Amino acid sequence: MRVHLKSIFLLALASASGPAFATHAVIYGPRSDAFANSAAHRGPYVYGSSARYVNGVQDAGSSYVNEGGTSTGGGLLAQSWAATTQDGGFGDVALHNEAYAAASLAAGTLKASTASTGPNTFGSPLGFAEARIDDTIYFNNATAGDLTVSITYAFTGRLVDPFDGTDSNANPGGYTILQLGCDYYLCFNDQNQAVRFALAPSRAAGGNMNYYFSEDTGGYFGANIYGGPDDAFETGLGAANGIDGRVDGWIRATLLVPTGQTSLGIRGVLGLDCRGGSSCDFGHTGTFRFGDLPSGLSFSSASGLFLSGLAAPGVPEPASWALMIAGFAGAGMSLRRRRRQPYFA
Repeated sequence: MRVHLKSIFLLALASASGPAFATHAVIYGPRSDAFANSAAHRGPYVYGSSARYVNGVQDAGSSYVNEGGTSTGGGLLAQSWAATTQDGGFGDVALHNEAYAAASLAAGTLKASTASTGPNTFGSPLGFAEARIDDTIYFNNATAGDLTVSITYAFTGRLVDPFDGTDSNANPGGYTILQLGCDYYLCFNDQNQAVRFALAPSRAAGGNMNYYFSEDTGGYFGANIYGGPDDAFETGLGAANGIDGRVDGWIRATLLVPTGQTSLGIRGVLGLDCRGGSSCDFGHTGTFRFGDLPSGLSFSSASGLFLSGLAAPGVPEPASWALMIAGFAGAGMSLRRRRRQPYFA
């Protein structure tokens, strides 16, 4: 029987690619998600423009342009970005908002910002921005016992209220989420063990820590939205927190990874809600990092990209996307317009 060299090569390749991670299951499918929305009064009504891109692809149901606005975005599976602007006003009063969001699996970053100009006009101009990443981490522990590793979500930004808290319509704020997911049938190893929280060692690593920040909150950093602290997570504030509107903090989970192969879903979210002429700048924030990996522990991901550290070309920073939008407009780029609909009177 004659055996072709090509067949031998394919058989060897198949054997070599029967990897340690072959039995892992996906908890959260890989996702980079960026959403931006800008709105402002135009006369008695509020008009808005919106953009949402998931894995670099436009979500047509969430992306639209109203009179006086722009909407754009893009990216790849590893990173998505979205940006909007909206002009408004009445008489001699001009109103304007810009919003931006970007999410990168490769860099492990979430960025968002929204900036407004003009007086507070019944809660406008206003901007919303949200960046989100999802992925599944595949751990491989080559030792005979548990190994410890931490994952930290650190964030810093600034809330700007030109009315200095005197107007209830100007209430800059936002939220951060670190969510870990585990499913009994998917994330356990062949010895029926799952990744556990080091601070709550009998508890599998599932759940979330969801904090909000607001100028109405002492130190600008609020409590867990879902009621009280979670003793499986750690949180902390930076030295600059609360100074001149600064939000500076981190959320951390320290994990016990059992021997063999395990999976863990990870989700991170950064969201902003800044109304009434206020602005929020988290354009260089939201960073995920593992602590030092102990000897014998390695990880991969469902995307193959999480924290890969690859450069992310094509994802503009907040300072450059406005120029890009202007360039599109100058080139006569047509933007789909939606029928005017007031958000509120």
